[in-house]
Amino acid sequence: TWSKIGKYMTTPITLLSNHNGLFGYGDPTDFVLMQFTGLLDKNGREIYEGDLLEYHSIDFRAQALVEWNEETASFLLVNPGNRQSVIRWFNKDYASQVKIIGNLYQTPELLEKPLERP
Repeated sequence: TWSKIGKYMTTPITLLSNHNGLFGYGDPTDFVLMQFTGLLDKNGREIYEGDLLEYHSIDFRAQALVEWNEETASFLLVNPGNRQSVIRWFNKDYASQVKIIGNLYQTPELLEKPLERP
């Protein structure tokens, strides 16, 4: 869960619904809930929607952003610079080859930083 107001990541909080439809910790619009993909990166870290991943090949290094796609009901890896450009479907085999380097909220500057060739 990302706090828009505090600008910090927190553990998922329990949604306590009251008659005003508020979180137990504040207004629901103050938080961004990040969906767990059910997958782990090559270092064993949980991968969430909004995470920025790095992956390598023999001759290149690139980044991908994890996004949920409503139409296909699946997680996709998209080009961080052009989020309409789908890199690939996201699955367990591919997750084990990537490394989390940041996320959309805590490290947005990485979305604009070009990667060097290895």
